[in-house]
Amino acid sequence: MSNMYYYGTVTLYTDEGDIDVDVRAEATGWYSSGDSWGYGCEPPDGDFTIDEVEYVKAYDDYSKDPVEITDEMKKQVREKLYDVEFKEHEFEPD
Repeated sequence: MSNMYYYGTVTLYTDEGDIDVDVRAEATGWYSSGDSWGYGCEPPDGDFTIDEVEYVKAYDDYSKDPVEITDEMKKQVREKLYDVEFKEHEFEPD
């Protein structure tokens, strides 16, 4: 079960221009890449795994025209998701 989520935009920088991709992603782990525990050390790689990604829409950053989401774009978005800050799900007790 995923314990972290990200609902937001990932920007891809391409030769044709910047493309924004709105995503909903879920992950399992303790941190997002670049975060530390406050002591300047991070847990080892592998403690954070992206489980699911829903690609809501993609559009040109400047004109806001829709863009088709390709497999290559999906791969780039997944890689960039390791650099965004995920939030923890808050579960209500039964």
